[in-house]
Amino acid sequence: EIISITQKGISYLAAPISQSLYNQGITLLIRISLGAYAVTVFNTLKTLSRSINQVISIIKNSIFPELQYEIGKGNYKSVQKVYCLAQYGSVSIAIFSSVLLLLFGNKIYNWWINENINIESHLWYIFILIIITNSFWWTSSAVFAASNKPQKLAIGDITSSIISIVASYLLGIKWGIAG
Repeated sequence: EIISITQKGISYLAAPISQSLYNQGITLLIRISLGAYAVTVFNTLKTLSRSINQVISIIKNSIFPELQYEIGKGNYKSVQKVYCLAQYGSVSIAIFSSVLLLLFGNKIYNWWINENINIESHLWYIFILIIITNSFWWTSSAVFAASNKPQKLAIGDITSSIISIVASYLLGIKWGIAG
């Protein structure tokens, strides 16, 4: 029983560890391969585009207790309904926010950084696309936690963080910040 509890506990810790590994690893490798200016561009663009994730996190956190309760009861039709509504809401918010950022994001970004950084327009499109793709998995991660099976998510989190870091480094060398 101790081994089972420890495995679950470590698995729940894997999500923040993988996020730290990903965020700090990407930042470090951008610095090594592209320089300090690229780190500034990347992190400011990421911060602005990921601000949408805060809203999506509200959805994820608000459905968690309901998912946990319904999974515990074995009421999978209700789980499916809650999950589908949450996904619909998350993706809708992501698309709406992406459109707003397409229209006004450059102005917001320039105001925020006091027009000290010039970015290429294609970087906006890349970071906006990431908002939409993140909305799918961000909300989905609540299911693994609610079902008390974080091991599957933990393995995926750590693996995808490592793959992302290596891919970002290689693509960064080839295509710069867009990579």
